[in-house]
Amino acid sequence: MNDNCKDLNLSLPVLSSNGNLMVEEISFLSS
Repeated sequence: MNDNCKDLNLSLPVLSSNGNLMVEEISFLSS
């Protein structure tokens, strides 16, 4: 699962603020 999170972070480098919220939501849903 950590690998998927890393891929997401690399996929959303331009969305620093929005990407952060999305990653937090995805991490919350994943857990």
